[in-house]
Amino acid sequence: MFAWFQTKTFTDSWGRKEPLNLVVDLKDNSVCGVKLGHSIHDFSFLGPSEKPKSIRSEKTLYYLSLGISLGFDERNSRFCDFRIVWSDYLEEGFTPYRGSLLFSGKHVGSQGNVSRQDVLAILGEPYGAHRDSEEEIVFYDTSEYEWQFEFDLQGQLKQLIVTDAPLLAEDRQRDLFGIRKPWPPSVS
Repeated sequence: MFAWFQTKTFTDSWGRKEPLNLVVDLKDNSVCGVKLGHSIHDFSFLGPSEKPKSIRSEKTLYYLSLGISLGFDERNSRFCDFRIVWSDYLEEGFTPYRGSLLFSGKHVGSQGNVSRQDVLAILGEPYGAHRDSEEEIVFYDTSEYEWQFEFDLQGQLKQLIVTDAPLLAEDRQRDLFGIRKPWPPSVS
């Protein structure tokens, strides 16, 4: 009888491959070697999603125990965004991410500890930033990708969102964040 209430998903048959080498590489917008734009099924080595109901409702695979969520386009199963969580300030049940964060082969911060200064030292000046009473969001954008680094007020990274649908491509969003630069950003 209780089988009726269980959520069946395409990840149910996936098996986690240990040991996992958790690496986010910003240079190619990838998680564990799987780049944005590739099939979400390329993540089968992570095992079943830990929040199966979110697959249908949010189009997201959650790996709370790894500090990772992976978004996909349900029309073509294309991997389109990811979130890496160092601090579960939204109380969603994430364990802090303990893998590496790289850019062009260089470590950004240390495992479990990435500061605003670490990010700026490696990536340089951001496209824009917004600070309020709770956090600072630093945006790095191209016409195709956006990296959103969310820091606490002490400058420690809480989470990173990488997407192939830049939020700041919309004039309204740039206005909301007080970013007055033209779109698309110039890449130097």
